[in-house]
Amino acid sequence: MADKDNDRTHSEDRRVTPAPTAAAGVGFDNSKQVAEAAKRQEEEEKKRVEADTQKMEEGRKLVHERERQALEERQKVEDARIDAERKAREDKIKEDERLSKLSPSERAAEISPFVHSVPHFTPQNEPIHPAEFILSEANGQRSRANAYIADPATVLAGQMLKKTAEATANQFATYVPATVGADCNAIAIYSGGTIPGEGLRISIIVRDAEVNGKCLVWGSVTAPEQIIAAQTLAAAGIIIRT
Repeated sequence: MADKDNDRTHSEDRRVTPAPTAAAGVGFDNSKQVAEAAKRQEEEEKKRVEADTQKMEEGRKLVHERERQALEERQKVEDARIDAERKAREDKIKEDERLSKLSPSERAAEISPFVHSVPHFTPQNEPIHPAEFILSEANGQRSRANAYIADPATVLAGQMLKKTAEATANQFATYVPATVGADCNAIAIYSGGTIPGEGLRISIIVRDAEVNGKCLVWGSVTAPEQIIAAQTLAAAGIIIRT
């Protein structure tokens, strides 16, 4: 029994005790790895800052270049405008000097090369339009009346009329073109010619109105008679403005 105990003792003595190892994370020095990681991070941050700075610098250069180009374009346009104005002034001075040396006939021929070869056209005068002579009139139809123009006659807008007959149940008052101032009782608003056997029916101004004297048609009424006509019309409230 004692021999067995001794053998077990010797056997335990012959066991090799393993070398102690450091437990994971206990007493391990990783300061070197931390320092290297911090250095790499610092270098990456530095590169990022340098890249951002380079981009900003390139952006500033691009903006500056665009502004410079725009300024140059504006300056070119302004220079061209100034040159054009200066040339126009110089050309006008030269042209005035040249024209001053021409005779009146030469200048007329230069303005119109056909002045001596083509006959001038006869001036065309625009006729007076219906109611053109009326400047103002009373409200409603108080200034107007219907008239029957006896045949034969041709009446123009603004022409002086003489009343020859009062209105009847079947006919308007009858008028004819006036020939003297005292007979100017109304003014034709519209133009027209009579039809044989039918006459002409138009509207006329008979009272309370202002008319343009330059648009009136006097017919055979002479200048002295026109003064009397103005007085006759004024008695009916028709005022001639000149």
